[in-house]
Amino acid sequence: MGQKYAKGRSQNIRVHGLENVAAAREAGKGTVLWLCPFTYMFLIAKMGLHQEGIEISHLSREGHGFGRSRVAVRFLNRHWVDGENLYVKERLVMIADNETGALRALRQCLKDNGIVSITLSKDGRKRASTPFLSGSLTVATGALGLAVSTGAAILPVYTLRNDDGGFDVTVDRPLEPGPEAGRDAQFEHLVKDLAARLTRLVTRHPEQWADWNLLSASE
Repeated sequence: MGQKYAKGRSQNIRVHGLENVAAAREAGKGTVLWLCPFTYMFLIAKMGLHQEGIEISHLSREGHGFGRSRVAVRFLNRHWVDGENLYVKERLVMIADNETGALRALRQCLKDNGIVSITLSKDGRKRASTPFLSGSLTVATGALGLAVSTGAAILPVYTLRNDDGGFDVTVDRPLEPGPEAGRDAQFEHLVKDLAARLTRLVTRHPEQWADWNLLSASE
């Protein structure tokens, strides 16, 4: 899927952690960028990565954009998506009840040592939870399963607006699998690692955390 790339470089976007991307590429098993849902990440993260020469294949759902209604999917979402597509190599769209094609392309990209990006959410068939702030963080495990099954590195990405009005896009070091045996235990360990990293950022910038729906209240 060819895209017309936007030209120019934004002086207001600073990208950190490029050495983590380089190390993952050097390992040769593909890279999964897990875009954590801070307010500005939808477009700014893609712009920042693109300006640093990082070509990504982005996994998306057909409801991405203004909504998941028929009207939004047919008429509105493309206006949102077209802006993002300027900064990605390709967009792989999962269609309801037919996700196989997009996932197959995603795996092939990783097999070719490519870079894919997936937005962290709890939309998925399987989920994992861990304590987080005053409740628990519940996330879909699709990105984790992809990384574990292919050996790809999974790097969280945080996008925050800073005090001078610019943006910092940070590609963190890979989430580390634990010593536990079994797929579910590995997922729980990885999500616990992610929650520990997010706690500091969300505590400092609660107004920029875009998805409080991921946080389930304690019983």
